[in-house]
Amino acid sequence: MGIRTVIAAALPALFSDMGEEAVYTPSGGTALGCHIFIDFNVQLQPDGLQAQAWDRATIIECLISEVGSEPNRGDIFVYDGTTYTVQRVMENDGFTVKLAVT
Repeated sequence: MGIRTVIAAALPALFSDMGEEAVYTPSGGTALGCHIFIDFNVQLQPDGLQAQAWDRATIIECLISEVGSEPNRGDIFVYDGTTYTVQRVMENDGFTVKLAVT
């Protein structure tokens, strides 16, 4: 059994035990319950040709296995009564995906 197998087996329990309950709705799709980790006021490095030296964002990390596939721009997460709209994918390791949301 390799490390990726161990990680895939452990992550659902980690998100369930330590994550926050949220609802994910893909554009034009059905709402799904999921667990997320959410970080506020994360300082981001610029990408591409942005004029700003830095930016602050809210980052949501979710399990790909819970939401079905990598979320797209415009998809929605609702957490603690607040709606967060996906702006871009920051990271995807095949298990979890980190998203910049507004």
